[in-house]
Amino acid sequence: MRVFEKYYVWVMVAYATLPVMAGAIIAPVINLIQADLGIGGTAAGMIITAQALFIAFCSPVCGTLIDRFGTKALVIIGLVLYGLAGSSGLFLSSYGSLIVSRIFLGIGIAAFFNATAVTI
Repeated sequence: MRVFEKYYVWVMVAYATLPVMAGAIIAPVINLIQADLGIGGTAAGMIITAQALFIAFCSPVCGTLIDRFGTKALVIIGLVLYGLAGSSGLFLSSYGSLIVSRIFLGIGIAAFFNATAVTI
């Protein structure tokens, strides 16, 4: 177990880059999503906005949960939500389900981003 302790900081720094990547990955393909789903520009912009809104709404709640349960549980929950909701765009074909997945992605980002920041 001691072998991995020297990599702990680097793993935490890598965790800290994940929330930035969530928006950066989808932004270049918004026009393709708009054309594929047949939605307007405002509706396509809501795909990124929904995620950002739920990061902002859930961050204070996640801070309270960190105080109560610790950071490890929220990092794990956040990473699971991030992985499932982030990859769900591969399988979803409707606008409503895509927005719901981005909402869960925002909740996951809020959970593990706050837990990672507290841990660092």
